[in-house]
Amino acid sequence: MVIPRLENSWKPEKRMKNLMSAPEDSVQEFVGEVLPAGPVEGVQYGLSVRSSKAGGGGSVKMDIMEARELRAKLDKEALVDHLEFLPESASLAAYDAMPVEKFGQALLLGMGWRDGRGIGRRATEDVKATEFVRRPERLGLGAAKPDLVAPVGPDGKVRHRVEIGEKLVERAKRGVYGGKVMTIVSGRHAGLRGEVLGRKDKVANPGEVVGVKLAGSGETVEVDAKNLADVGSVEEENAMKRLKELRIQRGDGGGDDERARPWLRSQIRVRVVSKRFQGGRLYLKKGRVIDVVAPTVCHIVLDESGDLVEEVKQEYLETAIPKPGGRVIVVGGKLRGSIGKLLERDSKKQVAVVQMEESFEMATLDLDHLAEFTGDGA
Repeated sequence: MVIPRLENSWKPEKRMKNLMSAPEDSVQEFVGEVLPAGPVEGVQYGLSVRSSKAGGGGSVKMDIMEARELRAKLDKEALVDHLEFLPESASLAAYDAMPVEKFGQALLLGMGWRDGRGIGRRATEDVKATEFVRRPERLGLGAAKPDLVAPVGPDGKVRHRVEIGEKLVERAKRGVYGGKVMTIVSGRHAGLRGEVLGRKDKVANPGEVVGVKLAGSGETVEVDAKNLADVGSVEEENAMKRLKELRIQRGDGGGDDERARPWLRSQIRVRVVSKRFQGGRLYLKKGRVIDVVAPTVCHIVLDESGDLVEEVKQEYLETAIPKPGGRVIVVGGKLRGSIGKLLERDSKKQVAVVQMEESFEMATLDLDHLAEFTGDGA
């Protein structure tokens, strides 16, 4: 609906030029006055006392009262005339059919405004109006905090103002429970943020292992409840500082000398372990190495989506180990290049028992020296 704009019909009144000439008798003539030299008879000098005429004050008061009554009468007549031309008052049903915001939008559309266009002479974009979330009064030590607060922003930080019409949400409960977004502050996945899986009405105890769906890659990992902290909390801030200091100390590449040696080769399965590579969206994703373009750089194809990721550094990857019974290839050590069958693995000791295909011998090897073999032959 569009209400067309009314043209401005107001015109300033111009003062008419007086074309009639002034009468001759109204022309003022200046004549010099000659004062007598001596005293004039019949003229009193000094203070003169005057007395008011009888009935003069009463007539002035009557004129003022009559003028006020006449003015009130004219105002009343003007009001009656104005009300006769006004339309009938709108009913509640009319307001339901045409809300005030729709009526205002129709007026703006008639004036040339379009949805998404800013209002103003130099407006470049539509600026959203916001309102501050009011802080409850008398919120002192030990007082109960409000149940409804502003939703958490996309960056996970607490907001103190919302857009017009945006609804408040319930305040997040303390503790670890399903559906809550938290930050991992310790362990292998420290520094990452994810959503806790499980029931919303059940709060996990410290030491209990919970599932967390990572925000960047969408992978699900198991984390101890004591290693999770609320977004924006002091625990999260301190953990981020420690991770930053640790990253500076060990350098950008990280890892020991053994892992820094080239071990990449084609037809093996690897896992992305870098939390910063491509914004973390590939963290813990598995893929197959299809080409090694440099001793420590390769191209991989992701298992989940089939996307090709080029020029992935070795420091961003780790070898993926299959389940017992799967084929593995040795990527480090004296038996490098040998293919075998995985019989047993011990995650605590980080070792595995492998039966070699050529000699059928049994060998105990480090997990870091093994990778799942995706090729057909030796």
